[in-house]
Amino acid sequence: MSNILEKYSETDLIDVIENDKIDLDCEEEISDETETPSGRKLYIDKVDKSTSDIIRMITEGELILQPDYQRKFVWNEKTQSQFIESLLLSIPIPTIFLAENDDDTLEVIDGQQRLTTVYSFYKSILNEDELERDSAKDKQLDEIQPLKLSGLNTLTNLNKKTLNEMDEKIQRRFKNVSLPMVIIQKDSSEDIKYDVFSRINQGSIKLNGQELLNVMYRGKLLSALNTICEGTKVDNVFGNRPILKKRFGYNEILLRAFVINDFIDTDWELRTVRVHNEQALEKKERKYGGRLNTSIIEFLKEFRNDEEKCDELETFINDSISKVEIVFEDRAFKRIDSNDSSTSINKTIAELQLVTLSRFSESTIRENKELIEKSFREFLSENTEIFLRATNNTENLKRRYNWGKVLSSKLEG
Repeated sequence: MSNILEKYSETDLIDVIENDKIDLDCEEEISDETETPSGRKLYIDKVDKSTSDIIRMITEGELILQPDYQRKFVWNEKTQSQFIESLLLSIPIPTIFLAENDDDTLEVIDGQQRLTTVYSFYKSILNEDELERDSAKDKQLDEIQPLKLSGLNTLTNLNKKTLNEMDEKIQRRFKNVSLPMVIIQKDSSEDIKYDVFSRINQGSIKLNGQELLNVMYRGKLLSALNTICEGTKVDNVFGNRPILKKRFGYNEILLRAFVINDFIDTDWELRTVRVHNEQALEKKERKYGGRLNTSIIEFLKEFRNDEEKCDELETFINDSISKVEIVFEDRAFKRIDSNDSSTSINKTIAELQLVTLSRFSESTIRENKELIEKSFREFLSENTEIFLRATNNTENLKRRYNWGKVLSSKLEG
């Protein structure tokens, strides 16, 4: 199956991942039938749907709000309220993009935040049967609380109210609000919806690197990673950070560590990795060249649907985070110093702790946890700059794994 990489160079995609200006919800105008340069077909319907019709589609399972490649719901109450106010004031909004599946259901390509907000606001007037039907179709809908508007500047009389607490005139107006939609029909080339997702990835809520990887390299491996990161064990080692979790921050750090682990040999030196799927990468070996995202992309291209690698990923994560917790407890992944004052997660420290401690047995780590923590504290104090600047260049990658050498000599000596 062809994919998004047919239209965009790998360099462009790497730049996109590293570009903080990428976000969602920009309207893209397309014709009813388009043939792409690679010969793929795009068939679309342009429709307007009322909010009441949208809610019916959600409750009946016709509309899937959160397909695997989409971000989780990230809008805060103020942003949701402002969007609802815009709808009630008949302010035009960007087009929502949906894709038709083989079973005639629809999934959201762009507009998930807006549609979820509509559902959140509407939820207060749904009856018990409708709510039970929602839960059966999509468990994630249970977590969405009825929206109480706040921070409105124009319709100030609606502040601190749910839809259920408003008069019938306002309820009727909201039920009849129409949202513009483009539906990519199922007869279109299978992967073209992901191309559209990438093209319209501009707007108000920034799309981070891991979320974009979920689009470009969807498959068994990232699905397994997403499942693992929903677990309590992962949540605990990161200190239960809901925002980081919601934006796939756990996933990004753990994937980074798993990919780097391949490049570190038993002597803590940087090595070349033999490629197992030469057809996917069109080369025989992978080398770390100083750009972490290049290495991650190559890894995902090779193993995106490799079930054995999925099992290895799960084993690595469970094993390494257990060992990190033994030594660092609630100081895991942080810049610990003599005052233990830092509360922020440092990605490079997280990677180093996960990879390094995965190489030692649990019994060795338990017997020497004080020595290990002291060793890391001293190493961090003497090499602070490699955890703060140019952290992914080749020289700094080599330098940070000197801790592995230091620790090995202490534990074996």
